[in-house]
Amino acid sequence: MLIALFKLEDIGPALTQMVSSEETQFEGEIIDKFEFSGAMTYSLVFQGVVDLEEICSELYGPFPFAFSEGFVQYAFSFLVDDPTMQDKRMKKKTIGLLLCLVPEIVSKIDDFREEFAKLLIYKFHNIKSIDQVDEKLLTSIVNEYEGIVKELLSVSQANLLAQELKELISKGLFKTKVKKIALVYSKKEVEKIKNSFASFLLTLPFSFVKFENEIGIIKTKTFQFSIIPLEELDSDIANEQEVLLLMLDIMKEKYTSLKDSLIKKKNLKKIGVLIRYYVDIEKLSEEYGEFFNNLQDILENVAFFSSSYSTTKEFKTKLLESFFWGLIP
Repeated sequence: MLIALFKLEDIGPALTQMVSSEETQFEGEIIDKFEFSGAMTYSLVFQGVVDLEEICSELYGPFPFAFSEGFVQYAFSFLVDDPTMQDKRMKKKTIGLLLCLVPEIVSKIDDFREEFAKLLIYKFHNIKSIDQVDEKLLTSIVNEYEGIVKELLSVSQANLLAQELKELISKGLFKTKVKKIALVYSKKEVEKIKNSFASFLLTLPFSFVKFENEIGIIKTKTFQFSIIPLEELDSDIANEQEVLLLMLDIMKEKYTSLKDSLIKKKNLKKIGVLIRYYVDIEKLSEEYGEFFNNLQDILENVAFFSSSYSTTKEFKTKLLESFFWGLIP
């Protein structure tokens, strides 16, 4: 396992430490990728938090890891004292996040997530200050994670997985092929999107940003992430996207022109659909079937991902999951 520690500083979250289950060297390209992955995760996990009392020690994931197949990431949130924090709104506290990379096969073991969550909560139940979240603590988490894996798998299997992680890191992780990805939203959700956009600005290591005519663009060293109203789905910027993540409410809208808009997009490699769901599951199932039947011939030619949400917290989690799915080569 690899753990990357992010903590909130006055300029936003910063990667402060990385610890692995094997002796490894973390070079610039690897650090850059984890900074991006951690910043994106940090933004979505803590987006919309207005009161420090809302923050608790909680495990999120597993999510796809955008830079390699065969591995997934978990995120663990916590709040501790930080005497160096200058932002008065933070009341001398910092919001921390552990980004934990593990082999996908481990995440599929029935009891792993529950045992891993117990381990992290136990390790942090007496942690009061950010100074206590040091290399010793992170190393102890890695060591006890290995103990969990060896209980759930054979020792030889666990050792093999640790070696695979070492080889993955030493090779610099796989190259990312997807460069342009966009979230498509209805203008009815513009206030939520503006808040999301502002949250991204505080966290992503971007090189260029603008928000104009309700279209947002964030460029980093590797990616361009755009936010596009559904009403602008036929625009030039929408046509150049390789991945579209569609934020839809199929119980209230028919999206009759969606198929015609999508079929024109020559660069499109993946479509992700985030659907708001309601208590009336039977009605939702009918609308869901009708919606996807309409798109069936398009989906035969592109990779497809679908998930649903009902709360803001679920939306953040599903968006994070779909975003990293979109970036996987």
